[in-house]
Amino acid sequence: MTLLSNPIPHRPRVFLPGDVPAGVHKDIHAYRPTWLASRPTIKPRVIVVHTNGGSGEGSYDGAINWSNGGDSRTHAHYNLNAPTPSKSMSTALRSIANSTASSIEQEYGLPDSSFWSISIETADRGYKNGGGVDLGDFLYDHDELLARIIAYESIVWDIPIVVPERFGDPGVVTHTEPWPYPYFTTVSGKTCPGTTKKDRVLRGDILPRARQIRAAWLGEPPTEGEEDMPKYVNRRNSDTRKFGPVKSGTYKFAISPQYAPATAQMAVMTFTAKGQGHIAVRRIGDEQANTAVVNTSGGWENGSQMVALRSEPMAWGDVDAAHFEVVVENSGAQPMDFVVDVQGYWG
Repeated sequence: MTLLSNPIPHRPRVFLPGDVPAGVHKDIHAYRPTWLASRPTIKPRVIVVHTNGGSGEGSYDGAINWSNGGDSRTHAHYNLNAPTPSKSMSTALRSIANSTASSIEQEYGLPDSSFWSISIETADRGYKNGGGVDLGDFLYDHDELLARIIAYESIVWDIPIVVPERFGDPGVVTHTEPWPYPYFTTVSGKTCPGTTKKDRVLRGDILPRARQIRAAWLGEPPTEGEEDMPKYVNRRNSDTRKFGPVKSGTYKFAISPQYAPATAQMAVMTFTAKGQGHIAVRRIGDEQANTAVVNTSGGWENGSQMVALRSEPMAWGDVDAAHFEVVVENSGAQPMDFVVDVQGYWG
């Protein structure tokens, strides 16, 4: 039985950085007041799943006591440990659990990953208690609670419940996959959270369950298009993303100029389709905008559309996404491929 067979938990009353979904204890002042007061505010876009990795199964109180024993120790946003799996601090504050090598920061033009991520520590049996090197599966009902947390935070922060294709893109990852050392950890050889948990999160039932819960809470059925075409970020001067293969249907995606210079105003979106059929792209909420169309009989064909990414300068980290609707009509036997390229015009 997968998590998808579970009943939908009741909808939270509010969706806030300091609140929680059903089954998760709210303990957002668990860490020392002076340490919490020192934490800068953040706007997360990636959820990172960890495992405790101790010699044996730890308790929630044990995890908090260990964290409070030193300011530089791990202080995760969530600690899923018995008997009270909890949210230990607001997700609007920078935690200590993920870190990025300076070489990666320079290569991608990004700050340390702790400035844009939510950290979730999960319990395991421990490497001396039958967990072994892999550390095993989630304990108790923590897999279900993890899915609820992902759904909840995805609504709070508008994070797509997908595995990102590129480092820094929004979505859900584990501590060392799909990016190993030194992307989300500066400790060489780390394999957190272990093979079993990685498979459950990245390729198993955790993310489908989270999407199922999110859709029920928002009153919207999950669609194939929302999974195939998530929001992504137009980094610096350009960004390219391939979708597909996509079947006939209506899809949605968004472009967010999150790391463009403050003067960025416009961009040209070029898309390329391959297959047999018709693809039309329309800017949602702007009926006057031109609709870009591609008709292709098999080879790669191009279309383009000028889009206004934002109307005024924004501070670092702000997001003002341009939302698009894509209508795909396949006339061939195979699904179509679809590539979006955004080239910014700064001025």
